[in-house]
Amino acid sequence: MHTEVSPFPEVGVVGAGPAGRRLVDLLAASGRRVVVLGRGFTARDVARCGLVIAAVPGAAEQSVLDELDRLCCETTVLATTAVPAGVSPPRPDRFLAVQFCGPAARTTVLEINTPAGAPPALTAVADAFAADLSRTGPRVRSGTRCAEAANAVVLAMLRDAAGMVAEGYVTAEDLDAAMRAGAGMAVGPMGLASEWGLPPVAAADVVPRASGTPRTVRKIAVAGTGTMAQGIARVFASAGFDTLVVGRSADRLAGDGFAVSTDYAALADRDLVVEAVAEDLAVKREVMALIDLECRPGAVLATTTSSLPVVEIALATSRPHDVVGLHFFNPAPVMELVEVVRTGHTGADVLATALRVCADLGKLPVVCGDRAGFVVNRLLFPCLNATLASLDGLDPGALDAAVRAALGLPLGPLRLLDVVGTDIALEIQRSLWRATRGSAPASVLERLVADGVLGSKNGRTVRKALTGARA
Repeated sequence: MHTEVSPFPEVGVVGAGPAGRRLVDLLAASGRRVVVLGRGFTARDVARCGLVIAAVPGAAEQSVLDELDRLCCETTVLATTAVPAGVSPPRPDRFLAVQFCGPAARTTVLEINTPAGAPPALTAVADAFAADLSRTGPRVRSGTRCAEAANAVVLAMLRDAAGMVAEGYVTAEDLDAAMRAGAGMAVGPMGLASEWGLPPVAAADVVPRASGTPRTVRKIAVAGTGTMAQGIARVFASAGFDTLVVGRSADRLAGDGFAVSTDYAALADRDLVVEAVAEDLAVKREVMALIDLECRPGAVLATTTSSLPVVEIALATSRPHDVVGLHFFNPAPVMELVEVVRTGHTGADVLATALRVCADLGKLPVVCGDRAGFVVNRLLFPCLNATLASLDGLDPGALDAAVRAALGLPLGPLRLLDVVGTDIALEIQRSLWRATRGSAPASVLERLVADGVLGSKNGRTVRKALTGARA
């Protein structure tokens, strides 16, 4: 191969799908002559192309590359957009992976990588090509090898999301709404899967939202005096509900716009009581039993658990049909999302009441079943865990940016781990692993927690720790 660095003034693109169209636009914007090739291309069509990129569906990728190898001159470099690149390069010393991080139409990151052991001249060509495209297009990187790892992480999330919808656990609309509002995704997983060209999911039947008549709710109580309980109480009070906070230290909350009491007997006239005590099953069951004893028949009882089985809390009462999960996101006055969790016992009218109350609060309710992690945590934390598990030999910052671009997140997974806390992430991933027998916590996550790298809470950030370890 010539050692002269070439930016490929003439490039051929096979494929008229989203990836092919986006590549044609980027290449043309950079001043290159682009030859758009149909499936019946000939040697004459590709004769002047220094680079030809196969941007066709994965099943056809290998056959297209083999045909290009047969028709192109021996100096032509071939490339694929396959994600992951599950092809055998017909000419390994003249082969590039040109991969978008996420759906081609939406992503802001494109990577150009050479095969392992590629000659230095090819690496130089790839670097020059990436630098030139970056001047007029999205961020184009070369040599990081993170696109394939990032896309694998995202595709695993999309498969999990599709399974949840197919089983009737949550509707596609609610799942996407939850991930947009709760995780900050630009588009939800089902929308992302559609943009990526994945086959649609045949959804099972779910419990209809409007199958019950809502009960009247005017008087609210929140059991608990912690930060989350206070935030939830302020949300109800601000929405105009007659709001009461009950707990052992409720007296210190006076003046926050709601009544306070240390006596559970004060719950006798409440229409809805929201349990918001510590995230401990024994504690929650004890408090819910007290609430059950004091509340009138017909009152709706809710738990704010973020990770515990709602049914186990409901069965601490004599009326599990009146119990529903209301998982407010923190901070409750700011976050729009509420996961409304129905158990096999939850009455249709109770579910309808929860949805009506959320609407009155100006919140976005999404209905799901009673499984570990509900919707957002069930999808987000395995993604964070998988990112860490994919780090072997990769630059942490580059992988973080690649996954962020592929998912359309406001923060990359490593930064999210800093915000959440690695110890909390480890606890959640362990609970998901026990419940779903999915992926075990990544050894990197275990090590970070053991080393005291907890993220923002103690100023020891994940990315800095991993970058230092890699160096």
